[in-house]
Amino acid sequence: MHDRARGVEILAKSIYRDLMAQGFAKRDIVHLATALIDQVTIKIAAESTSRD
Repeated sequence: MHDRARGVEILAKSIYRDLMAQGFAKRDIVHLATALIDQVTIKIAAESTSRD
């Protein structure tokens, strides 16, 4: 695994632990992850249409 990918994995685990420690429910964390994926998807789509 590349250094950057490993760093992302460590960051994800750290964020997950912090959110759980702050009292967020697993469903809240899944909602956050989904919202992040939505934002990335929107950005990729916008970049794709601007290239066409």
